[in-house]
Amino acid sequence: KGLRVANVSLLPDVLHAADEPVTTLIDSEYFQLMRYILNGDNLALSPNGIFQAFTCIGGMVMIADDNWTVSSETGETVLIPASLRQYRISGKGKLLRAFQTVRVI
Repeated sequence: KGLRVANVSLLPDVLHAADEPVTTLIDSEYFQLMRYILNGDNLALSPNGIFQAFTCIGGMVMIADDNWTVSSETGETVLIPASLRQYRISGKGKLLRAFQTVRVI
C-alpha cells in the first residue's frame, strides 16, 4: 500500500466542486474526504463503525453527541471514535471529514 500511495500517478483525482453544502473531494479505494459548508446547519451523522477525523478549515463548528460537545476553530482537528452511534455537526464554517472507506480486518 505504501508504495502505491507514494506514487502520485496512482492517487485518486481530487474533485474541485462548487460550494455545495456537502461535497466528496476524494473517493479512493482506501479513504474518503468530504467537505461540509455549514451556515447554521445541524447535521446528524453516523461513523458506521469507522474512525473519523474532522478538521475545521474555516469558521467555528461544534461536534456533539448526547454526552459531549467539542468546539473547533480553523486549523483544529477532532477525532470521532468508531464506537459512536450518531453525532451532530453544527455552526458556521467549513469542515473536512476523513474516514476509511473499507474495514481492514
